[in-house]
Parts: sequence; C-alpha cells; structure tokens
Amino acid sequence: MPAKTSTQLLAVAAPVSALRVNVVEAGRIIGLCRAEVYKRVRLGLLTPVKEGSRTLFTVAELTRYCASTDPAAPPPPSAG
Repeated sequence: MPAKTSTQLLAVAAPVSALRVNVVEAGRIIGLCRAEVYKRVRLGLLTPVKEGSRTLFTVAELTRYCASTDPAAPPPPSAG
C-alpha cells in the first residue's frame, strides 16, 4: 500500500475540528486581533489554558465568551 500524500492526510483530518486553538486562531474565530484577545484575558473575560509556554483557548471557552457578549442571547439557566 503506498504512503498517503499530505493532501490525502489533510482530507482525512479536515472533518475533525480543534478542541484548543492558539491566540491568533482564537482571535480569528471571535473576530478580534491578538492584542484584543490578550486584553480580554487581562480583564478576566477570557480564560486561557497554558500548555507549557503556549497560551491556548478551548472552543468551549470561546463559545462561552461569545454567548456572554451577545445581547440577543438568552440568559443562562439558573442553578437553583
């Protein structure tokens, strides 16, 4: 069986989305530049995950942030 080319490997991996993304990709996803992403981290609005020296964001965290800043989003269910 011949080895797969990089294009074939990408086609196989394409349906799988990343669970964690770097700062630049996080900014692209939520529509902010890198500096604005770091600013929101400093303000406590976004919570990163550290992997060694890398700063990453989970897709769930980016989704939570977007929902919290969307004025049309319904309020989260009460815990009580």
